[in-house]
Amino acid sequence: HGVGERPLSGTRPHRPARRRRLGRQHSALNEWYVSSVTDTERDPPRLSLTDVLGRHDTEDCVHQLDPQQTVPARPSVPGPDQQSALSRLRSADPRDRIERREPIGLGGMGVVHLATQRSLGRSVAIKELREDVRTDRNATQLLNEALVLGSLEHPNVVPVHELMLDDDGFPVVVMKRIEGEAWSDLIGDDATTQERHGVSVVLEWHVWVLIKVCDALSFAHSRGVLHRDLKPENVMVGRFGEVYLVDWGVAAALTDDHIGRFPLVRDVD
Repeated sequence: HGVGERPLSGTRPHRPARRRRLGRQHSALNEWYVSSVTDTERDPPRLSLTDVLGRHDTEDCVHQLDPQQTVPARPSVPGPDQQSALSRLRSADPRDRIERREPIGLGGMGVVHLATQRSLGRSVAIKELREDVRTDRNATQLLNEALVLGSLEHPNVVPVHELMLDDDGFPVVVMKRIEGEAWSDLIGDDATTQERHGVSVVLEWHVWVLIKVCDALSFAHSRGVLHRDLKPENVMVGRFGEVYLVDWGVAAALTDDHIGRFPLVRDVD
């Protein structure tokens, strides 16, 4: 371009001049930053190892790093409480590992009790047959439910912890204890739903529960299992928002697994 001429639209200035201009802009920004912040902001105080870990932990670290120093070995022998727990576990009768407590649910053929799993010291739920319906056919159905639940590990399917037999040879299913209520008890009771689950838009919350149920069904269907008894009474909502699809007693499989674990859809009533 001639002297005093402006570059045509779309052309770029000469590269060395552009670099000098960018360099001046960078220097101006750097000077502004240096003048606008304090020394503490530019160079914050460094924390020592003692400040972060505490004096006792720091001494342990120094001992471990210094080959000239030796650290007394920590005792590997269990304490009295641990020894007592280990002794109880070793001496426990396997038949007494579950302590049955009060009933918390009653169904068409089963009863659910609150129980304590002694080996882990936690509350669980156990499902077994009612005294008046103890037949081999009903036992097979309860066993089927346990096997189905055991094959469906999903956040919205109630977990099974153990499968046992009682003294009469009938199955006892040990499951997670769900502290909550049936979804059916919350449908239509907006005040209770808002109070217990802290929701503002109740309809939106119910849609969310329905989505969780659909997630459980989708997973079961991907494994070739149909629930066959879907209703709000068989959906449990926990105190902290957990959603579980329960009561898989009449579930059936779409395809044969060749070992006869589950009844097939074509064979059930």
